[in-house]
Amino acid sequence: MKKTLRLMGLCALAVLALAGCKKNVSEPKTTIQATISQLKGGTRTGVNSDKDLVWNNTDQIKVYNGTEASAIFTTEADDVTQAEFTSTETLDVTDGCVAFYPAADVTVSEGNYILPLKAVQNGAANTFNTDTYPMYALYNNGNFAFQSPCALLGLPLKGDATIGSIVLTSTNPDEKLSGYYSFVPGDMIFQFVGTTDPYPFVGIGNSVALDFGENGLQLTDTPTTVYFTLPAFRLADGFTVVFKGLDGSTLYEKTAGAQEDPTSAQTILMMPAVTVNAPSVVN
Repeated sequence: MKKTLRLMGLCALAVLALAGCKKNVSEPKTTIQATISQLKGGTRTGVNSDKDLVWNNTDQIKVYNGTEASAIFTTEADDVTQAEFTSTETLDVTDGCVAFYPAADVTVSEGNYILPLKAVQNGAANTFNTDTYPMYALYNNGNFAFQSPCALLGLPLKGDATIGSIVLTSTNPDEKLSGYYSFVPGDMIFQFVGTTDPYPFVGIGNSVALDFGENGLQLTDTPTTVYFTLPAFRLADGFTVVFKGLDGSTLYEKTAGAQEDPTSAQTILMMPAVTVNAPSVVN
């Protein structure tokens, strides 16, 4: 699910949920509806003129029936807040089914659903990588309304530097910024659990990085906002951000003190703009 963020103040998430599904081989496909919930405060991910969080063509969600039995649903809709998803597997979708996004990253362990929050995320201008942004939904009255337990931190940047990566580190060394979310079926209670066996390793620690690839992110005089996906209710004690060039060298380091409003689910914590010039930096 590829989304573009328009500035305003908050981010939206779309999580997929389907559980409680029984196979029925009498039909060639199953069709379901999935809606993205509104964000708190007005900022959405998306590319339409209304700044909505939208589904894009080939987006996939994974549907569960309360066990490891599942099916992947795909949409052909594009740039819409509500879309039809279909699967070649025929499932009897009923209230109480649970669905997740990203579809490929869901793990079932001891009856819990596990989604990763990665320590290295793909960075881009005015967008966030939804593949690293876990979302979930319960099926109710013919629709899955997706939400996310995560938050976004937005950094507006301008200048003439080329950014290779940005590393954000919590001031509190015990405050983990990457790891796993564990979801309890039915009530869909979730908690950030860091890592324990048998979950695969995704990079656990109090730092998270945006990687802008081999070409980097070229800044201009027009502000560009980049976004970190973070666990909710983090960064209350402050954080440090290190801007690195394509060669890995440090271009600039900025520290933020204790946050009056730490990150919270389905919101964007917008920071003051930073100007990064090569080789000097001016706030």
